[in-house]
Amino acid sequence: QLQGLLVDWLAGTAGDGPGLVVWEDVHWADPTTLAVIRRLLEGTPPPGLMTLLSTRPHFQPPWGAQAMLPRRVLQPMDRAAIEQLVQRAAGTRTLAPALRERIVAMAEGVPLYAEQITRSVLEAGGDSAAIELPASLQASLTARLDRLGPVKVVAQMAALLGRDFSTELLGAVTALAPPDLAAALARLVEGDVLQPVPGSTPPRFSFRHALLQAAASDSLLRAARRGAHERIAQVLMAQFPDAVELAPEILAAHWTAAARATEAVAQWRRAGERALARSAMAEAAAHLRSGLALVKELPEAGRDAQELALLIPLASALRASQGVGAPDTGAAYERACTLAEALGDRQQLIPALNGRYSFLLVSGRFAAASVPAQKLLDAASASGDALLEMIGLRAVGAMAFHMGEARKARDHLERGLAMYVPERHASLAVTLGIDHFVMSTNFLGMTLWVLDEDEAARRLLKRNL
Repeated sequence: QLQGLLVDWLAGTAGDGPGLVVWEDVHWADPTTLAVIRRLLEGTPPPGLMTLLSTRPHFQPPWGAQAMLPRRVLQPMDRAAIEQLVQRAAGTRTLAPALRERIVAMAEGVPLYAEQITRSVLEAGGDSAAIELPASLQASLTARLDRLGPVKVVAQMAALLGRDFSTELLGAVTALAPPDLAAALARLVEGDVLQPVPGSTPPRFSFRHALLQAAASDSLLRAARRGAHERIAQVLMAQFPDAVELAPEILAAHWTAAARATEAVAQWRRAGERALARSAMAEAAAHLRSGLALVKELPEAGRDAQELALLIPLASALRASQGVGAPDTGAAYERACTLAEALGDRQQLIPALNGRYSFLLVSGRFAAASVPAQKLLDAASASGDALLEMIGLRAVGAMAFHMGEARKARDHLERGLAMYVPERHASLAVTLGIDHFVMSTNFLGMTLWVLDEDEAARRLLKRNL
């Protein structure tokens, strides 16, 4: 619904006249942003609204041919344009003609390269034809950062915070006095490394280009970078708890970069569960997989429990985004069943077995699906767990329907439905990936049709709608 509102809002902006919406660097867009763009492009084109996207050549768009977007490959700028750009970057300084020629030739039509090499040369204090030029764009960016002097440290820390960042957070992690921080930021703006974000409160700055941010970050030695990420994580937890609550994935990323696997896994799990709760399935899966990638680095004691805690929400996200019959969904549930049974974790065994039987069911492997379905009901009988019994009755009833045992199916499904209490069980839709009441009612309705109880089936399914 939120995505639909955003698309409607964008379309509405052209109501009073022609409009232009620009999406830059789409190759770095998150899954939800790509979903919004897809809805905008694949729907009826809003009259009067032009959509422009910029991407790198390797980007594979998720929208289909119906988007009808003409593609334009940007060619290198011609020599005359690069010369103008070099002169503009030089400002009032005069470059020796031979030096200008070398810069133009080395830039090979890439405007960013031409601009950065020119600034690097000027900052080095040279304008003669004999000056040594940086061998690459990366070398040029690194040289510019090196000449910043003490404020380079501020640029490095800022780069670890992201492409854009708040001065409040930067001040906290650098521990600089406000006047010193303001002076450092002014120097970085003057050096065309940073630019202020207009209208931001509290003030925010952004790197003028992602490559500048990468160069500043990469200029830190590995140990220093890890230590800086750990410092940022500690500051976020201590001084910015609201930001952590809204976006635990940011804290998770810093703990990951700091090689603190235990803390990182916990935050990736929080981020995944939060994304899952707001139906951002692609983000949920990405966060939870980031946590799973670190499980092998955890202490052996408790490692399997941590993996299981990540697998259950991951399976739910995959079930919603890829489908219950998708191979990735099935693999997640299978591994979760193995871990839950080994650990004796009945609470996690419920969604694991439920997902495993569902995967096998939609895969047409009815006999195999009956095994986890019956395990659910057997576990309920052994433990006296009413919730587990309710879910087990639905699972066995669904399997009985598919195996042609209509009366058994009816008995189990009706008993399972009678135990359902919306106030207590509605949240199972998130935990299990399906709504117990809706699913049970659907199977019971089909069972009644098979039993030639047409009118009862109609009433039941109408109530379900």
